[in-house]
Amino acid sequence: MIAAVYDCMIYVQAALSRRGAAYACLTLAEDKRVALFLCPAILNEIKETLDRPSFRRKYSKLTDERVSILLGRVAQLGNLSANPPHMFSLPRDPKDETYLNLAIMSQVPFLVSRDKDLLSLMDEAEFRKTYPGLTILEPGAFLDHVRTHMGQQKA
Repeated sequence: MIAAVYDCMIYVQAALSRRGAAYACLTLAEDKRVALFLCPAILNEIKETLDRPSFRRKYSKLTDERVSILLGRVAQLGNLSANPPHMFSLPRDPKDETYLNLAIMSQVPFLVSRDKDLLSLMDEAEFRKTYPGLTILEPGAFLDHVRTHMGQQKA
């Protein structure tokens, strides 16, 4: 099983559509192919994002019940730990620090995100040198990696 931290938008996109890479990433956790790592701060951000009036106006299918079901599902699937200690600073986007700190604290090899601030860390030699065991990937690339990894395990 591959361990990963998903950023908030992966969950939000999965809530909005059963099509696409974000939903497929969530399905991997349901199929026990990926071990999800979460903390209360991540669950809170997912809820706050999905509860925004602007989201609710734009996505009428996004009801209180649907949000509650998603949050329950995610909490049940994930390995819930305490909020991580501050280990890494990302001044250009401090809201992303929780995801990085959880991945670092939990020694999770993957952080899945579409966030450019997070993805750009893979271009920084100092980050890669300091955290060689952490790879930040977009959902599609993560899905490709999981499919390749699982294919090799079966062989």
